[in-house]
Amino acid sequence: MMLPAVLAAGAVEGALLGGSHAIVLRRAISGISSRRWVGVTAAAAVVAYAIGMLPSMLAGRLSQVPPGLLAVAVAVLGTVLLASIGFGQWFVLRRVVRRSASWIVITAVAWTVGLGVFLGFTTLLWRPGQSVAVITLIGIVGGLLMAATTATITGDGLRRLLARRSSDVVAL
Repeated sequence: MMLPAVLAAGAVEGALLGGSHAIVLRRAISGISSRRWVGVTAAAAVVAYAIGMLPSMLAGRLSQVPPGLLAVAVAVLGTVLLASIGFGQWFVLRRVVRRSASWIVITAVAWTVGLGVFLGFTTLLWRPGQSVAVITLIGIVGGLLMAATTATITGDGLRRLLARRSSDVVAL
C-alpha cells in the first residue's frame, strides 16, 4: 500500500516547510523554538496528507455512505485538513505571541488559495496522453505557484499579526 510512503512524503514536506518558516521566524520573533516549529509542522502535514488520502482509500465504500453524512464528513475533515498546519504551528506561536489564534485562519486561507492556484494552473494544462516529463513539469510549476501563493499570504498575515500585536510579544 502507498499510504506509508505518502505519509513519509508528508512528513518530509512538512519538515521542509517548517524549516523554511523557522529561518524567517527566528529573525521576526525572538524566542521561537525552531525545533518545535519544524516538528509540529511535519506532524500536522502528516495529518493533512492522511486526511487527503481518505477519499482514494475509501473510494469503493463512499457510495454506500448516505449523502448527508458524507457532506458532514467532508466539511469536518476538510476543515481539519486546512487548519492542521496552522493549528499545530499555533501551539508554538502562542508561547511567544499572545492572541495569535488568528494564525490558524491565516494558514487555512493561504492553503485554500494556494491549492486553488495549483488546481487552476495544472487542470488547464494537464491532458491525457502527455509524457511523464510534461506532466511532471506542469506539477512542479503548479507546486511552485502554490508555494509562492501560500508564502505570500502567510508572510503578509504574520507581518500583520506581529504589527498589530507588537506590544504583545512575550519573552520566554
